[in-house]
Formats: sequence, C-alpha cells, structure tokens
Amino acid sequence: EFHEEFQQPNRDLSQGAKAVAYQDSQTNPDWSRISETNSGYALSLVRKYLVEVAPYTADPYVNVSQYYRETYVSNPPVGPERRPWKYPREQDDTNFMETGRWLDDDFFSAMRLAGLCPLSTARIGSRALPVTTALRMLNTRFDWNQAVRRVSGLSFRQALLRKRLYMEYFPSLENIDVEANARVQTYANRTYDLPLAVFVLPRREELFRVVAIQIGTDKDSSTVYSPTTSSFFWWNYAKLYVGNAGVLASQLQYHFHDAHMTGLRFSIASRRQLPSSHPLRLLMDYHTSNVREVTTKGLVSFVGPDGYLKDFFTIGLNGQGPALRHAYQAWSYEKMDLEKEIRMRGVQNLPYHPYYHDSQKYINILHQYVEEYLKLYYCCDSQVQEDQALQSWAGYIANDIFGVSSS
Repeated sequence: EFHEEFQQPNRDLSQGAKAVAYQDSQTNPDWSRISETNSGYALSLVRKYLVEVAPYTADPYVNVSQYYRETYVSNPPVGPERRPWKYPREQDDTNFMETGRWLDDDFFSAMRLAGLCPLSTARIGSRALPVTTALRMLNTRFDWNQAVRRVSGLSFRQALLRKRLYMEYFPSLENIDVEANARVQTYANRTYDLPLAVFVLPRREELFRVVAIQIGTDKDSSTVYSPTTSSFFWWNYAKLYVGNAGVLASQLQYHFHDAHMTGLRFSIASRRQLPSSHPLRLLMDYHTSNVREVTTKGLVSFVGPDGYLKDFFTIGLNGQGPALRHAYQAWSYEKMDLEKEIRMRGVQNLPYHPYYHDSQKYINILHQYVEEYLKLYYCCDSQVQEDQALQSWAGYIANDIFGVSSS
C-alpha cells in the first residue's frame, strides 16, 4: 500500500495515510492519535520525495543538481561562477578519450575531486593525513621543494604551512600481498605498490595542480614521477596507476563496504528491531530496499573465489580480503557525516570540489524531508525516549553492529 499510494496522485491523501501512520496503539498509543491532516501531509511528503527527488538520485552529479536548479531557481549556484574546469554535470564533451582530454594534467587533478574516489584526497596536515604520516611515506631523495615551487612558486615547507599541500592516499590498499595472476598481467607474488599523488593549490587559483606521483610508500626506494623529470610515457603511466588504485578503492571500499555493507547493517537492524508499521521502519525500508539481496549476491559474484573481480583487479583474490578488512577497521559512525568527513580531510575550503558542493544540495533535500516527516511522530525528546522500539533499534545499531555508545 505504501508504494502503490504515491503512484496514484489523484487518490485522496487522507484515505491512503493509514499506510504510513503507525497504528500500534498498544505499544505506542500516541502514534495512533495522529490526525488525518497530519497523516495526509506525511504521505504528501513521501510522494514528493519519491516522485520528485528519487528519480534524480541515480547520478548525483547531474540529476540532483538539475532538480535543485529547477526547484530553487532563485538560489545562486554553489561555488565560484568562473571555474578552472567544468563540473561533471556541466560537461558537454563526454568523449574525452577520443579528444585526448584525459591526458591533460588539469583533467587528472579535477578527477581527484570529481571522479571515482572524491573522498580519498586529504590536505597534508589534516586530521585524516597528519604531516608525520605523509613524511613517513614520501621519498626523501626526490626534490619536493623544486617540484612544488615549479607549480606554485612556493617551497614545500611554505605550501605546507599555508595549508596548500594535498595528497591522494588509499590506506585500505596499503601492505596488500598480490598473487600471480596472468589475466591481469601480474606474474609474480609481491606487495601492492600504493600510489601517492601530491598536489598543491597555487595562489589565486581554484583547482589544485599535480606536483608528482610516487609509486610505493618506501621513503628510500620508491619511484617518483613528475611532469618535468619523467618521459611522456612514464608520466602518463603513473597517472593511470593512480586511476587504477582509485578503481580498486572505489569498488571495494566506498562502493561494496561503505555503501552495501553499511546499508545492510541498517537494513538488518530495522527488520529485527522495528515493527513493520513503525514510521522509521517505513523510511528505512525505502532507503535500504533490496540491499540484503544485492549484497548477498555480490558476496558470491563480486568478491571471493567465485567472483569476477579477482580476474580484473590488479590486487587479485589475495588482496580483496585485506582491502575489505582495512576498510572495515577504518570505518566509523562519524564517517557517515559527509560534512565531518570533509572537514577531517581539510578540503572544505577548496574552491573546486564538485562532489562536496553537489552533495550539499542533495543532503539538504534529504534532511528537510526526513525532518518534516519525523516531526509528525515525535514532537519532543521525551517521545523519542519513550519509544521502546526506537530505543531498541538505536541500541542494537550502536552496541551489536558498530560497537559504540548508544547515546
């Protein structure tokens, strides 16, 4: 009934509101007293979200921004009007392979914040990437001062003190043993060489620029490539190597673990702790729809001995387990807050960060919808505290799934 209702726009809202109003008067009598007016408004919010917003969420770069512009025409666009590189949603030239744009260094830099892993870049000196961690990995034999000065006119130390140095870093892929795999041309057992891409934000510019790329984390023997000291072939090889690491991290960490496995946790908790007619259960069921089936199937067909990724990923089968284990150990409840994650990485003030800027619009739409919906059922903190089902759900997520305080 819940899903049929919003597909029939001419149907009386007050009649269909019973599908979303919680009717369990024995355990939560207050919910059964919700007025027909509020019930109808609750369903209208659901309809507005599912019909107007949900179809736009397939591609957050294009569709959500389109919805935002169409709905909030009076609001000025987020970010500077003049950008060094068009946002993905504004690109009119999608055939960048044939045009050769993918070889451009600025295109490579832009894709660090608008590509597969927009949350893998952090400012050196931020909480996510302390200076000691970065210096522990960077090759001491490479002249970083000259490389940074060539791009920005600043020395390495000056750029560091002015908070203009950034690095793309994939900790979930560090210290992974790779087995021989002829299909991906990995012919010898070895440890995966983690790439480190260093960037600097020049003064009066909006897009940070690539300084150099280091393959490996050994500060004494790792190879460092740069646009001036490396040949055309090896420089583009290094950029492709970074892109390859981005594919690995995006699929194993950000996609499979952070999206599927995290969604699975909430889906299981909602199914086990919330009654089927609970207002939060209705909300969570939509946002975790089919996540259990898809994730379970993905465990078989995506990863593992019978999955196809072992034949396509350069880390092979042996590298999948450690990568997922690293992702799980590094995950925390706070990482679900995009604003906190961005600030922890120290990239909130970058003029060009399309993933962050576009996501703000998307999150604001969701936040407004969820807030208005839940206010229909909870008007004060005491009602939240007295809801035994909700408290059991929160306690189950905190203690049994995440191992944090339920407060």
